[in-house]
Amino acid sequence: MNWEQIWYGQDWRAQALAPLAWITGWVSRKRRQTALQQWQSAQSPFPVPLVVVGNLTAGGTGKTPLVGHLAQIAIREGVRVGIVSRGYGGVPSVWPRRVTEHSDPQVVGDEPLMLHLQTRAPVVVCVDRVKAVDMLLATESVDLVLSDDGLQHYPLWRDLEILVVDGARQYGNGRLLPAGPLREDASREATVDWVVERSESPRPGRMAFQVQALTLRNLLTQQTLPLHGLNKHPVVDAVAGIGNPELFFHQLESAGYRLNRIPLPDHFDYQSSIQHRLSGAPVLLTDKDAVKAGAIGGDETWVVEAQVNALELTQRWQAYVRTCKNY
Repeated sequence: MNWEQIWYGQDWRAQALAPLAWITGWVSRKRRQTALQQWQSAQSPFPVPLVVVGNLTAGGTGKTPLVGHLAQIAIREGVRVGIVSRGYGGVPSVWPRRVTEHSDPQVVGDEPLMLHLQTRAPVVVCVDRVKAVDMLLATESVDLVLSDDGLQHYPLWRDLEILVVDGARQYGNGRLLPAGPLREDASREATVDWVVERSESPRPGRMAFQVQALTLRNLLTQQTLPLHGLNKHPVVDAVAGIGNPELFFHQLESAGYRLNRIPLPDHFDYQSSIQHRLSGAPVLLTDKDAVKAGAIGGDETWVVEAQVNALELTQRWQAYVRTCKNY
């Protein structure tokens, strides 16, 4: 079933799925009401602030790159950061589990490994994020915990909620799963602390951010090139197993590339070979895919490295993390 078409188009199947969406809405409201009742008279169970960065929709919004960006800013400010994640796509034999540079992404998940490699911050994965935080605090000295996703994980206390929205797709048809992309009703936006939109011109009340592809890094030799460094090739193989591959492809085309597009399911595990889809041209991967795919294009396998641009968010975040030292 083409969920993208149902969720972001005008598709009759969305209406047919409406009864199931009603159940999603009832469950999400009940879980949030229960959490609010528990939090009203409670204090944080953690000795450091906990910040949840999440979204309301299924699929990619740029949330994980944003978590990495926030972690790196905090580290530059002298704040010791720890990260927790569900570890989606992984199947660890022991929960919770610490992520190291030698971790298998098939075990801990691709995004947690990518975050650890990018930030060098301690990362712990567990379906139960409370257990992940407990392990992190028991084994590391940190001033701040970032939760990559978890907006709907209501057993987890949070001091600050940051909601990430895709500026192009927004909330799709506005319906709840499975009739639409929403995990909770769109009105939940009004209850979070900060809203950031992946756009140059966000809606009122939201802060803008962009994930901008900047350089290429050879996966084997670590040689770096500017983003357009290979666009003299007649074609390149562009591989993206992320929530919204079109954003990746668009950035490469804007840099002058002609693409053999290879979109894959989010968190693709690469145990199913894609060699038959490669043309023999240089392979350009997202950094998320690179932690799992390896040198699938031989010595012409290149990782597209990106940076987050978010001026207003960065300034507000710098002010926030400075308070974490004296929490």
